[in-house]
Amino acid sequence: MSMMRTAELSGPLSGKEDIDPALDVERLVVRGTDADLAAVAIRLLRKGKLQQIAVAYLPSGESEVAVRAHPDTVRTAAVTGIPLIRDDHGGVVVGSASAQVTGATVYCDSAAVLYRDAGTVLVRPGGEGVKVTVHRRFRRTRSATGRAVQFGCAPCRPVTDGQPHPRPLERWSWYRHTEDLRLVTAC
Repeated sequence: MSMMRTAELSGPLSGKEDIDPALDVERLVVRGTDADLAAVAIRLLRKGKLQQIAVAYLPSGESEVAVRAHPDTVRTAAVTGIPLIRDDHGGVVVGSASAQVTGATVYCDSAAVLYRDAGTVLVRPGGEGVKVTVHRRFRRTRSATGRAVQFGCAPCRPVTDGQPHPRPLERWSWYRHTEDLRLVTAC
């Protein structure tokens, strides 16, 4: 019986120089933040290795990622696929993305979730795709799940997996990638 090849990465992870040397394994252990896990997911996506490498995520601190590994079982625990959410700015969402918006229109597939109002938009992997939740002041919260979410608004600075976007945006789209991110479960 062959031994499963594993490698470990610890954050902060910024790009291919940090991540690519560890991608010749079957399981990759990531110790760090949601942003570190997102950096690994982007590299797996760009290298075409989403289906070859399972990722064991051991968060350091607060995390929005629903599937986490246990340090003692990273080699033996089951693997669960979660929807990989991409955005139209070259990033991914593994935990959550949020933005404080004004004068906004938010659509999930063809359903309007927010129309010309202000609120907080929260996007995360959910169900079989992208889940969007809009919190409005003094009004009820609205949620929807679908294949894609788009918003247009006055300039705002979204935060993805704890990292603020480098510049204000007026439009942003998130959509479900065709392949899942394979995460080792916390058995």
